[in-house]
Amino acid sequence: MKQVLFLLFPGMEILDFAGPLQTFVEAANRGCDLTVSCCSWETEICASQNIFISRLDHFSKTTLREGDILVIPGTDHQYYTGSNLSRIPEEVFEWLRHAYEKKVRLCSICTGAFVLAYAGLLDGKRCTTHWMRTGELTKTYPQLRVETSRLFVHDQGIYTSAGVASGIDLALALVEKSWGPHMAANIARDLVVYMRRDGSHHQDSVYLSFRDHIDPVVHEVQDYLLSHPKDRPGIEELAERFGQSPRNLTRLFKKATGITIKQFTTLVILEQAGQLLQDLSQPIESVALQCGFHDAKHLRRLWKKHFGTTPSQVRRP
Repeated sequence: MKQVLFLLFPGMEILDFAGPLQTFVEAANRGCDLTVSCCSWETEICASQNIFISRLDHFSKTTLREGDILVIPGTDHQYYTGSNLSRIPEEVFEWLRHAYEKKVRLCSICTGAFVLAYAGLLDGKRCTTHWMRTGELTKTYPQLRVETSRLFVHDQGIYTSAGVASGIDLALALVEKSWGPHMAANIARDLVVYMRRDGSHHQDSVYLSFRDHIDPVVHEVQDYLLSHPKDRPGIEELAERFGQSPRNLTRLFKKATGITIKQFTTLVILEQAGQLLQDLSQPIESVALQCGFHDAKHLRRLWKKHFGTTPSQVRRP
């Protein structure tokens, strides 16, 4: 059971907190093995929007384990400057450093990066913050490698984000990493947000692509195709299953996704093949058969057509 813990500071920005919080709560509601809780060094804090959050646990009462996620939402400008951070109990920063040593994943939203920088945890690392504050972060902590055009950055177990809505992007990416892209895509749909993958992802996943629409029928068809990659159902079968005429289902799918059902089905099969290819103990012939191909030659031909390379070239010992 993983733990997602939010460390709250006075002057916290509500959306920096609420967006990731809701994302992880949705993950827990969907059956992911995680708990979500909040802490601080005070029992009550006031957010920058003058909303009070109370009955907070003291951070020292929490036992963190490897693989847990610790999130630091951003705060209003007046709270994250060096002079204000110096008023925070040193035990908070010692606790953060200890958590990092235990391989807890540290995540900052927006100006939460200033907290990690003050604690010395970002020295020499790539990081980011809100675009209005990247210059200030660079000037205040010149030892950091601040990136100015990224939704979020991951370096050596620490995640920093550009803030506000990008905190949801970061939370979804963490869900994807621990519980898979299908889970992340479903949560993004529940939240009615577009799943934006950061530039560090070299290849889009079919679980996340073509899902930035709100057509419930098309979502159901996509979920079915993703759950039955080997079946390769035809248009007529899908239309009957989801109560549509073949012509209307074809039109709805293309309008919502921009591609045909056949094209999407092909991408689902290639996604499955790509995952199986990571297991070097399986020969390509076995992967092809598991994906519903008659032989490896067919898989190689389709892979070459879509990616311009061969299945063998994507395998890394």
